[in-house]
Amino acid sequence: MRAVNVTVGGFASDTKESFDFTVTEVTRWAQRVRSRPDSLVRVSSASDIERAREERKVGVIFGFQNAVMVGDDVSRVRTFADLGVRVIQLTYDGANQLGHGALVPENGALTPFGHEVIEALEGAGVLVDLSHSGERTCIDALRTATRPTAITHTGCRALANLPRNKTDQELRIGAETGG
Repeated sequence: MRAVNVTVGGFASDTKESFDFTVTEVTRWAQRVRSRPDSLVRVSSASDIERAREERKVGVIFGFQNAVMVGDDVSRVRTFADLGVRVIQLTYDGANQLGHGALVPENGALTPFGHEVIEALEGAGVLVDLSHSGERTCIDALRTATRPTAITHTGCRALANLPRNKTDQELRIGAETGG
């Protein structure tokens, strides 16, 4: 193993405390990585993963499993990117300001704000993660993104019919768009 995506920060609610908590947690993780230069490399780009491999260390990628802490302020995307966050999952299992998670029965679309956030994520060099997203939100996000996206942890719904697993359509569109 040469790199791991570590979930940092809060992901359950959109409050000032959630934002502040998340900033604090990212800062704490950065300190943890800095305190172990003999074994860890903070990943800001793909070349850092290669460096971790060459140096026989583990690269640490900071990621979120929900974008709820962005609140209604798209500029927070840049704040998180500047702090070193490189992967942001749009939704968790429920609905948020960007779209619907996999467990929302209404299976709603990516919101207009969700479109703005994807543009900001791509502009900041942050990978859009569609794990946990509802099918319609996922497909909308795949069609909105201009760069490859990722579904970092899921299964194939054709093999296990679970809401969090991705349909063949989602997987095909993801592959067709370079993800």
